Amino acid sequence: MAKNAVSNGCFFQLAARLARYTSNDTYAYWANVTYDWMASSPLMNSDYSVFDSITFTETSCDTQSGEIQWSYNIGTMIAGCAYMYNYTEDAIWAQRLQGFLNHTQSVFFPDEYGGKTMVEYACEPGNTCNPDQRSFKAYLARWLAVSIQLAPFTANQITPWLQTSALDAARICTGAADDPTCGRQWYIATNDGTQDIGNQMAAMSIVQSNLIYTVSPPFSAKTGGNSSGDPGAGSATPLQLPNVYTEPVTRAYRVAAWFLTALLLLASAAFTYFLLSEKDLDDW
Repeated sequence: MAKNAVSNGCFFQLAARLARYTSNDTYAYWANVTYDWMASSPLMNSDYSVFDSITFTETSCDTQSGEIQWSYNIGTMIAGCAYMYNYTEDAIWAQRLQGFLNHTQSVFFPDEYGGKTMVEYACEPGNTCNPDQRSFKAYLARWLAVSIQLAPFTANQITPWLQTSALDAARICTGAADDPTCGRQWYIATNDGTQDIGNQMAAMSIVQSNLIYTVSPPFSAKTGGNSSGDPGAGSATPLQLPNVYTEPVTRAYRVAAWFLTALLLLASAAFTYFLLSEKDLDDW
């Protein structure tokens, strides 16, 4: 059996975001509970390392941590702490957020690659990233950016990472003229020749993250947010649903629905009787 960081980290972040959005302390309670459990487990260390997973057996409580550190694991913790800090203004969340950022600096913006360029350290240098891992930097980029809005004291540390990484990523988006794909290793001067949707996601996210100062922070229920549905996904032109979804229900429709329901019930009863009958198939 196993527990992994991203499942628990996403639950923590979701609870934090809902706490801020709704001002409902029940969500904050679950954010605290989840964080405390993770901090007490082998998924996290006191230096704010976030490990990928822990495994244990049904007959033994001994745990073994997967020592690999991925950018999206620590990223979800960074955003969760930023949301909790914004909601509570409690110094403990500022302390935790700063701890994760400092660890992010050492692992994912390492000095050996310039100190300001994002690196998926567990797989990029050895070119062993699988399709999922190639997109992880995209999530860290987005969560670092929103942290600037939610916890402005982080801006001086995060902004140079976003700016330098965006410039480095854009420099190697140099595929063919009709196919400007982006390389994976932003810390080298030329496109490494890899082509993958994860590369494109990561490059797009790091560039767009630099627009964070031009947009409003995430809404809450108190600042204009709402949870109403929109089948048009926010487009200026409302989505027109086909008539089949908007026609009034007539008596003919009701009769047809009753008839089909009765037919299905009879068929179901006959089939059930057939299955439960002790008669041989030849008797039918």
